[in-house]
Amino acid sequence: MVCTVCGRTTAIEYDVKSEGKSFRLTLCEDCYQRLYVAGDAPLPTFFGTVPDSDKACPDCGARLKDFKATGMLGCAYCYTAFRKELKPAILYVQGNLIHDGKRPSAGSEEKYEQVRGLAFSQEKLLERIRNAERAGNATEARMLRIQLQTVNRKLNGGDEE
Repeated sequence: MVCTVCGRTTAIEYDVKSEGKSFRLTLCEDCYQRLYVAGDAPLPTFFGTVPDSDKACPDCGARLKDFKATGMLGCAYCYTAFRKELKPAILYVQGNLIHDGKRPSAGSEEKYEQVRGLAFSQEKLLERIRNAERAGNATEARMLRIQLQTVNRKLNGGDEE
């Protein structure tokens, strides 16, 4: 785990109390000692890490103190405009400054390619059915519909090969 205050050191979770409220924080030993054992710093809450400021976003006009009051930014550019001020708060909440997002599960690329291939086959079969019907070839259209049913079952999870 990464310390939510300094972001550099391996950390552990602590249950702390401040002003009658309980909080669970992930801190390294140095930050815990500095903040809670020495007692020389206030609880580093999410909004407490953002300074009071009238600084405004040049794109939407949202102010930093509005963010501190509501927890909401005005636009996507606010992250750039307030980068320096938001950095500690983002680090505190996410434990990282870089958004990793979710990762696809193992085998998802292969599954995607299979579904994509089946969808392509489905489109081609529909086109061939329309052409056979226009040409008046009912037997070919019927055979293509049977193939289409098989593809549709595979797409809907009915048949596995």
